[in-house]
Amino acid sequence: METFVTLSSDFNPYLFWISTAIAGVILLLTFTGYRESRQGAGRIWLIVIRFFAVALILFVSLNPVIKKDRVMSSKNVIPVIVDNSISLNLVSGHEKIKTWLKSNRDYFDSLGEKHSLIFHDIYGNVITDPAGENVDLEPKAQSTDILKAIENSLAGVNKNELAGMIVVSDGMDNGILSNGMNDEGVIEEDLRLKLLESRAPVHTFEVPVPSLVKDVFIERVEHPPFAFVKNFSGVRVFIGGRGFDGMKARVVLSEEGNKAAEKEVTLNETLFKEGTEIEFLPLIAGARLFDVSVLPLDGEVTVRNNHFPFFMDILREKIRVLHVAGRPSWDVPFMREFLRQNGNIDLISFFVLVHSSGLEYDSESGKVLIPFPAEELFVNELRGFDLLVIQDYLPDDFNAGKFGSELLKFVEEGGGLLVTGGKNMTGNALSEFLGQSSPFRFDGIAGGSGFIHEDISVEVNPGAADHPVIKTYGGGDLAAQIRKAPALEGLSLFAGVKEGGSVILRDSERKYPVLAAGAIGNGKAAMFATDSFWKWKFTAGMRKDLARVYDGVMTNLLNYLTGGGTDERLEVSVSNREVFTGGKNVVSVKANAAADKIDVDFSFSLLTPGKPLDFMKFRRDALRGSEGAIEMAPEISGVYLVEAYSETKEGKAAGSARFIAKDNSAELRPGRSVLKHISNATGGRSLTVDYVNPPLNFREPVKYHVATVWIWELWNFWGILVIIVTLLSAEWYLRRKFGLS
Repeated sequence: METFVTLSSDFNPYLFWISTAIAGVILLLTFTGYRESRQGAGRIWLIVIRFFAVALILFVSLNPVIKKDRVMSSKNVIPVIVDNSISLNLVSGHEKIKTWLKSNRDYFDSLGEKHSLIFHDIYGNVITDPAGENVDLEPKAQSTDILKAIENSLAGVNKNELAGMIVVSDGMDNGILSNGMNDEGVIEEDLRLKLLESRAPVHTFEVPVPSLVKDVFIERVEHPPFAFVKNFSGVRVFIGGRGFDGMKARVVLSEEGNKAAEKEVTLNETLFKEGTEIEFLPLIAGARLFDVSVLPLDGEVTVRNNHFPFFMDILREKIRVLHVAGRPSWDVPFMREFLRQNGNIDLISFFVLVHSSGLEYDSESGKVLIPFPAEELFVNELRGFDLLVIQDYLPDDFNAGKFGSELLKFVEEGGGLLVTGGKNMTGNALSEFLGQSSPFRFDGIAGGSGFIHEDISVEVNPGAADHPVIKTYGGGDLAAQIRKAPALEGLSLFAGVKEGGSVILRDSERKYPVLAAGAIGNGKAAMFATDSFWKWKFTAGMRKDLARVYDGVMTNLLNYLTGGGTDERLEVSVSNREVFTGGKNVVSVKANAAADKIDVDFSFSLLTPGKPLDFMKFRRDALRGSEGAIEMAPEISGVYLVEAYSETKEGKAAGSARFIAKDNSAELRPGRSVLKHISNATGGRSLTVDYVNPPLNFREPVKYHVATVWIWELWNFWGILVIIVTLLSAEWYLRRKFGLS
């Protein structure tokens, strides 16, 4: 508490102007009398007295007041931002900051007598004992956004209560400040004005990065939002760094962990400003995860900024279908017509008449029959197609194993396979050709026979009610239509379904599988155990209630095999496929199977470097309406896998989704320190952490009025009356003495 005596005025403009007018009249009369008077000495004294009178009138008109007040000073705030980003590891920066804090302990104590110091890390977390022995300043932050840190430290602080700020950092900002710099490193005007909003100086202390530090980082990757399957596309990669100018580096583009392209580049300023183009050929449709990486160079201080992951949607421009039929049947023309009428399909069909390698001459028709080019298709050209449809065809025993291995590669790399059974689909060649690529097992024969010639009534397997192949089609209930469909004729019998495969349709009486499907590597395969599926299409022309059953199953199956469907029974999605570390992401889950409520276990895994995040596992119970959402904010950069598990009415269900958590940019960005520019923009000082007891300027604490002890109104002071009487008496006396009129 302090006491101050001050001279102030309760100014009244009306009184002031009236007094000014009176003073003007007095001065005018004085000037007139001066010119007419002949008495020199008396005239001068009279003028002096009247000037004193005019000054007194003006003084009283200001209504002067002397006050004695009690005031109290309130400490204003000095936020101190201490950088704890991982780029400090490169220069042992956290140890240097610790030393600086301890060396300036007395200075901070003296500042604390007038100001309130609050220490924060780069994320806004309060540091309780910054100069203590056990203070935790280990670099943890994945990025350095100094402007955001300044905004966080100002949250809840009145601008009038702010004395100034102190920022301790290496200055390697990769947030909005650095991105808002021009080529000369000057902060753009709108950002400078944003800094000036604090109306207080920002003093900066830099942990300098030695010139010997060497590093390469990927600045950014520009890519189209989508590309087409088996059509060349490209990405532009911008690479920067220090210490490797003119050296060669290898840049690798990976798709889902597999190398898609590689290119050698020369590290220079052009590569940082203009980038380099890398072409690749996408083979699989869907939301694909890509990663651009620069292979590590000798002497790099860190390789964590050598990677840049991103998602790209790979679309099918047209579905390329290879259709191979092994013997005449009604199923073949119905299948071919269904594929041919689809405008999104490029169809190539083969009807195999000659299996041998030589030519055959038909003497009756005079035609030469060319053998089926199995070697060319199954070895050389198969990867040019998206879907292979095989109807009752098997290669000869000699090539079955060779073609089978190529078929497996085709499916594992993302291709689709649809097989329909028949009388030809038996024997050792079947196991060698399709054994690895089919959802069925061929290690034994059920029912004692490979093929039965009986009518088969078909139903949807209860466990496949929510499978994409049985989803609603054309506004009708596909499962109900299948129950009404006519019986099929003949069925190939298999030992069972492989792990990971699903029986979709089955014989309603003997429960033999009729249609099975499943994922194999990156692709999918499905197999009909009959070649009489055509009857459902034939019957559709006579029964309107079954008009959509054939087209419904085949359309859904085609979509499923070419990447458009999923057999996950929980649909998991994220609000953002890419998010910055610390940013919020909403994970939504919905049960495909009908359920009043579901209990869901969520699990988050970091795919890079590939370890489960146990601290992020939790459970959310009873999600109403079979759906719900949770919110999470990843603190570690990388690719995340979100998995959900639940019990539904149909049994266990699971689903998954992925997203990328990124740093704002490369954490190490040579030559882009923003500290000096922050200080210049706000009127602060820019120093290094070697400076002890720095002479810094801060705004003085704000003083608040508490009470007024006494008030002395000078116009009401008796001394003023004495002066007025004295001046009047002096003028009267002078007029008498000098005979002035």
